[in-house]
Amino acid sequence: MEIIGEGKFVKKRLKPILKHGRFRGEGRILLSDAGIRIQGKHVYSLGARWAFGLVIWAVVVVLSAGTLIPGILLMYPIVEYWWLKKETLQFPYSSVKEVVVDEGRQLVALDFQGSRWCTPAVLRSPDWQALERGLRTNLPSATRMSRL
Repeated sequence: MEIIGEGKFVKKRLKPILKHGRFRGEGRILLSDAGIRIQGKHVYSLGARWAFGLVIWAVVVVLSAGTLIPGILLMYPIVEYWWLKKETLQFPYSSVKEVVVDEGRQLVALDFQGSRWCTPAVLRSPDWQALERGLRTNLPSATRMSRL
């Protein structure tokens, strides 16, 4: 069995999961007998994002001889949407803590055990129904799964 959901990872929060999606841009979720594989780009840790933003800020200030001082509004999109870590995560179904499906917006949100900078993953995909069926079939019965 192999089910692939391709689409765009978004920074959305689907209740009851309390955090926004950590992945951004094009990607995929693959369900197989071996488990779940997520391929895409996600944010770095908060400390790394602040450090990168400060380096960009300092470079702009130095190169412009102090005539241009960028603010946080310029740094935020760079460290939140442009400077991302490309990664493929593989984990068993038993690592999934919660799944939320939003039928109207074609979203599937997976909250799983792992780095807090990788979870949850929220994918907007036309394949959301196949992903939902595959998850319902393979997830342990104790895993919370809800539909909006």
